[in-house]
Amino acid sequence: MNKNDNQNQDSKLVVYELAVLIDPKLSEDKVTDKVAKLGEIVAQESGAVISTGQPRMRNLAYEMTIKFEGKRRDFTRAYFNWIKFEQEPVNIAAIETALKADDTIIRHLIIKTIREDVITDLTDELDPEEDTEEDDDSDEDEKDSKEESAEAVEETESN
Repeated sequence: MNKNDNQNQDSKLVVYELAVLIDPKLSEDKVTDKVAKLGEIVAQESGAVISTGQPRMRNLAYEMTIKFEGKRRDFTRAYFNWIKFEQEPVNIAAIETALKADDTIIRHLIIKTIREDVITDLTDELDPEEDTEEDDDSDEDEKDSKEESAEAVEETESN
């Protein structure tokens, strides 16, 4: 294999990110095992895992109803995890098939992305000590409104 063949082979690889929602009824140990298995699925299809997030229990933005084996299950929470990996585009269909066959994966999404990790803090709520200007303005508006209401009541009572 010469240098040009090696470059052509590398140029076929594309960076993807897999996001999954995993059944909240699984124990944390089983979720960790599931994430490791997802990495193995990528490797079986000649891919390489670049990075992986820590699975975290998340409140879902809306309730999801999934039908499996004739039964409907409703989910309001799930473990969220992501895996960034490098793969040839022709192998993505096989990974999709494996994900769809797994009944502990509520939902998944595979997107093309960049190799660099962009770290963000995913929190369910803002820090209660964190003040924003918008909050301060609404507090002042509320105080002004209460004061105006009190003055109007006083004027009405004095007449």
